[in-house]
Amino acid sequence: MNKILLVCYSFPPNPGVGGRRWAKFAKYLVKASHYVEVINAKLSTDDTSTWNKDAQLLHESNNVHSLPTRYPEIIKKTPDTYFQKIQYRLSLEYLKIKVKGNMYDKSSLWHLNLVPFVVDKLNEGFDTIICTAAPFHYLSQISTLKKQFPNVNFIADFRDPWANNSISYGITDLNQKRLQDEERKEATVFANFDYLVCVDTIHETYIRSLKINPDKIKVIPNGFDPEDFSNTEAKRKQDNRINIVFTGSLYSKALSHLEALYHVLLENEALKQEFVFNFYGSIPKEAHYLFENNALQSTLTFHGKVPLKEVGEKIVSSDLAMLFLTDDLNYTKSTKFYEYIHLRKKIAVFSKYGEINQYVTNNRIGYSIEPHNIADSLNKIKEDFYKGDLNVPQGYSIEKYSIPTLLNDLTALLN
Repeated sequence: MNKILLVCYSFPPNPGVGGRRWAKFAKYLVKASHYVEVINAKLSTDDTSTWNKDAQLLHESNNVHSLPTRYPEIIKKTPDTYFQKIQYRLSLEYLKIKVKGNMYDKSSLWHLNLVPFVVDKLNEGFDTIICTAAPFHYLSQISTLKKQFPNVNFIADFRDPWANNSISYGITDLNQKRLQDEERKEATVFANFDYLVCVDTIHETYIRSLKINPDKIKVIPNGFDPEDFSNTEAKRKQDNRINIVFTGSLYSKALSHLEALYHVLLENEALKQEFVFNFYGSIPKEAHYLFENNALQSTLTFHGKVPLKEVGEKIVSSDLAMLFLTDDLNYTKSTKFYEYIHLRKKIAVFSKYGEINQYVTNNRIGYSIEPHNIADSLNKIKEDFYKGDLNVPQGYSIEKYSIPTLLNDLTALLN
C-alpha cells in the first residue's frame, strides 16, 4: 500500500472536466487499497462537478482538503457594473505586482496556502505526491520541495502542454518577460519531479525536445470508466431517422464545424429528412441560434445537461456519436472518444483533417467530416446505416484505455 498525496486544483466538487481524470484515478487507487488524501481549491461557485460520486469515498473519509486560492474572484468573470469594473482594474494591478509569469492562471497565488500545507502533510509520512496541472503555477512551487523530501516520489501530471500552449491559459498573450518566467517555471518542474506524465505522444515529443531524461517521461492517456456505463440501457428509438448524438461540452473554437453542418442541413432537404442531431451537455451562448431556427427544429436539437446515467443511455440508443475538434487540438483523443468507442459507437469527427480523422478512418471506427465534405460524408453514413454497418468492428478493442487498466501504468510509477 502506498500513501499518496494528490494535489488537484479542480478536484470535485469543483466543476469542470479538469477534475475528472484524477477523480477517476483516485477512486480506483482507493479501491486498490492505496491510502489517498487530496488537496483541491476551495469551491467558489454554485456549480458542482459531474463527477462528485467518484470522489464520494474520499470526502466521506475527510481525506479531501480544500484550500483558498487567494485569487481575486472578479478576474474570473466579465465585470458588468461600474463598481465591478473598478474592482477588476484594481485586482488586475494587484496581480501584475504579485504574480510573475501568467497572472491569468487562477492558481498563481494558491501556493501561499498550498506549500505550507503540503510540507505538513509530507512530514506525516506520505511516500508519493502527485500534482496534476494544465499548467498551473503551483507545480513550480511544489517542485522546490523535492530537496527537502528527497525520499518522496514526486509525480507531475500534465493534461495539456505548458509554455508552448497556443490555445489556452493566455500564454500567447504574455509579453516576453512573463513568457520567459513561465518557461523557467516549466524547466524547474521538469528538472525536479521524478516523473512527468502526459496524456499523449504529442506532449511526450514536446518534453523530449527539451532534452529531458526520457526515463522520466510517461504517457498515460485519458480513459473511460466502465462503472459510468454499468447500468446503461438502450432506450427504444423514437424516430426512424438516423440518430447522431453529441455529449459533453462544445467549445467555441470548434463552433465553425457545427455552423458548417447547420448550413448544409438548411440547404439539403433530403439530409434534413434522413438525420436527427441531438446535443446533450453544454454549448457556448453564441451557438444557441443554431438550434432556434424553425426550419431545423426537429433536426438539430439541444437538450442541455442530463444526468451521467442518462448520457450513457443516449449514446447507447444512438446510431452514431459526434466529436467536434478545434483546429489546434485535432490530434488528441478525448475522454469522450474512448467512451463512445467503449459503447461500440462509430464516431463522426467534425474537424479539419488531422490525426484523429486519420485514425478513425484507418481503423473503420468512424468518419472524417470536414467543412467541404459534410454532405458527402452524411450520405456515406446513410449508406452504411442501411447496410447495417454503423457498429465498431468486433476486432477493435478499447479495453486498454479503461481506467482500471490504465491504473496499472500509474501504479508502476509508485515507490
